Amino acid sequence: MRLKTLVPLLLLTACAVQPPDDKAPKPASTHPVSLGQLDPDYLYLAAQSALNQGNHAMAAQLLDVLVQKDPQAMTPRLQLAALLLQMGELDSAEKHLQQLRLSADALSRDERIRMHTLYARLLAARQQWSEALNELVLLQQEAPDNEEAYVLEAQVHLASKHPALALQAIEEGLKHHVSPRLLLFKARLLMQNGNLVQAEKTIVRLRKMQPENDAAVLLQGELAAKRHIPGRSEQLYREFLRQYPSALRVGSALGRLLINENRVREAIEVYERLAAQTGDNVSVLKTLGLLHFQQGDYAQAEKIFRDIEAKDGEQDEDIAFYLASSLEAREKLDEAYQKYRQIEKGSRHYFDARLRLAAIDIRQQRFKKGEQRIRDVLQEKPSMLQAWEMLSGILLRQKQYAQLIRETDAIASAAIASEGLLYNRAVAFEFLARYEEMEASLRRILKHNPRHAEALNFLGYSLAERGIRLPEAESLVRRALDIHPNNPYYMDSLAWVYYRQGRVKDAVVLQQKAVVKLHDDPVMQEHLGDMYRALGQAGKALEAYHKALELNHDKPLEIKKKIKQAGR
Repeated sequence: MRLKTLVPLLLLTACAVQPPDDKAPKPASTHPVSLGQLDPDYLYLAAQSALNQGNHAMAAQLLDVLVQKDPQAMTPRLQLAALLLQMGELDSAEKHLQQLRLSADALSRDERIRMHTLYARLLAARQQWSEALNELVLLQQEAPDNEEAYVLEAQVHLASKHPALALQAIEEGLKHHVSPRLLLFKARLLMQNGNLVQAEKTIVRLRKMQPENDAAVLLQGELAAKRHIPGRSEQLYREFLRQYPSALRVGSALGRLLINENRVREAIEVYERLAAQTGDNVSVLKTLGLLHFQQGDYAQAEKIFRDIEAKDGEQDEDIAFYLASSLEAREKLDEAYQKYRQIEKGSRHYFDARLRLAAIDIRQQRFKKGEQRIRDVLQEKPSMLQAWEMLSGILLRQKQYAQLIRETDAIASAAIASEGLLYNRAVAFEFLARYEEMEASLRRILKHNPRHAEALNFLGYSLAERGIRLPEAESLVRRALDIHPNNPYYMDSLAWVYYRQGRVKDAVVLQQKAVVKLHDDPVMQEHLGDMYRALGQAGKALEAYHKALELNHDKPLEIKKKIKQAGR
């Protein structure tokens, strides 16, 4: 029986639902039965049902009615006080606990222990530390071997900034009852106090007592990291998993450790084994899918995310977004588009999904629609850097250089401006022949990221194209090539620097290598033609110029002029 059906069943009269019949006898009464009219035993059973279904508010309501009907019902009152305390209703919880304290002699030993525990928690929740400790003294007198009393005392001491007293409380508890919980607490306190050797000994003792305790091995792994023992955490986790292969928390800890060390392939193997051992646990599959996505294995990521959706049945915003992203990466654009559209407002991926929709619109030549989506995002998230970067990109694509500069001036002046936005502005500045501002934008990028190869190449090529500061231009492009030695565009830039320096033979040798790597770029063919022409090799120059025209050079009249000049 689902929870939502509980209340109607309690309120309706006991009559069967039948079709109207004039001959049928009329019901004796049509008034609903109130909760106060129900039997206490029924109320208690209904409260337990509500608790089992996680409806604490309903359970508290039923128990409240029950104790009003039967003030001597101690167990329900204790249960009600615990629920109210858990729900943060401290005043109501205290009312019932005070009633219990007045009837303490009528309580069983277990009920008195529970009452003292709850009252101590109530006082601690109100930060009445001294009163809470006094209540815990009563609890420890009643039950010296009750570990909860010592744990709660330690928590009170920690909350009131007395870690040494917290450790003392746990030590006292261990004198009466050696339990895994107390040993684990002691180890944590020792770690916090910097006593790592004693903490290790305590954990070893705990693991001998309870070898399957995953919290112990996790804490031991954390301790190994604090003690700077290389590989020790990994060794501990792997040894534990060999004995307990379905230990989800330990497997996840090992996976995170490998990810942090950039050993992603090994992490994937760990999560694959963990998924098999845990019956394809959804959280494990989710991490596994994200790792495949990160590695660029979009087909496997797609498969895993689809499996999760089929298994889970409910929409998970992370799964929906990364499934759409996997589909987009696999060029399944229509399906990705529909999936992104399903991500609702309020989801943490909503705005990213809107930008991905815009990106697909742009790829499919729906420029105005894509631009409008980006502007809609900026209307609600005016400081979203990715949206500004995309807007600058679409304006650049449409050759709206002045508008790009004007619209992005404010966000670009902020210290947090993205590299992509600054780069796009630099391109726009160059087209507008505003070279100082172009260089300033590129310098801003390089100040924060000296290895930004595109910025290095762009600035070096721009200097060479204008025939200025050629030694600096060469240095900049060489730095870009140090980062990406086989990039044909960077090779073209360096060859162009050589050409401007008068080192035409060196330029041709390098440009030939660049063209072999990228033979369908019209500007690179034009450059090669200029270089051959400078060497007096008109035939080769004409061949390169004609190739530039065939590749749809964006300045065909200039190329035709060069062809005419080379043919003389």
